Amino acid sequence: MLGHVDPVEGGQFRRTQVYVGGHIPPGPGDIHYLMEEFVLWLNSEQAIRMHPVRCANFIYFSLYFYLRFCDKIQQIGWENLQVCSSRAL
Repeated sequence: MLGHVDPVEGGQFRRTQVYVGGHIPPGPGDIHYLMEEFVLWLNSEQAIRMHPVRCANFIYFSLYFYLRFCDKIQQIGWENLQVCSSRAL
């Protein structure tokens, strides 16, 4: 699963501020709090009832656009879809 990800940095929250075009995602000091809130939402009734494809898209967008990990977030795109799809079964 790690592929070409740095084994030291892989799976870790970023420690520096990043910039995405004109967008400035939350600072590294906010990520742990944001992830806690995100996991609470992910386990909520609202998220569980969401269509699997929409849920996977929302997860991917949130992690990629707002949180920005050190490693390549694109690698979790299909895994998100699989997790959300399994909820619908």
